[in-house]
Amino acid sequence: MEDFDRIAERMRPLIWSIINGLNIYKDKEEFYQIGLIALWKALQVYNPKKGNFDTFAYSYIRGMILTELNKSRKKEDRETFFSDDYEMISIPDERGEEFEREIHFLEFVNKFPEKLSRFIIMHFVEEKTLKEIANQLGVSYSTVKLWKKESLERMQELWKDGAG
Repeated sequence: MEDFDRIAERMRPLIWSIINGLNIYKDKEEFYQIGLIALWKALQVYNPKKGNFDTFAYSYIRGMILTELNKSRKKEDRETFFSDDYEMISIPDERGEEFEREIHFLEFVNKFPEKLSRFIIMHFVEEKTLKEIANQLGVSYSTVKLWKKESLERMQELWKDGAG
């Protein structure tokens, strides 16, 4: 089989056609790199007995690009900024349904005790998991779960009182 550089050069137009076909207009180079990674992975798992490599690679590349496109769209949806320190935040209400409100984030977070402020930034802004936060801060997972519960309750109260 050909070496990867030759395959990548041969498949370059295919990757770009997938990107253009999906109407990706931002971060095209990043998505091209994702396409190359997908091509590499497709090359690793390809079984010649199952069909044509180009067809297999097309599906593999397109699937990986779509997955990344969905991830970036979801992230972008969560991060709607109105200025440097105003942000649209959504949190679940008492029924578990999401609601949104524009807040002056730094002023809002400073109304919390330091441990909860740090937790809110790590979890809701930096999007770290509870397990990652527990490991990073050297506390138990259950402690971080309690922080999440407490911070959500306090956020809901502050937002209901119009203090955001």
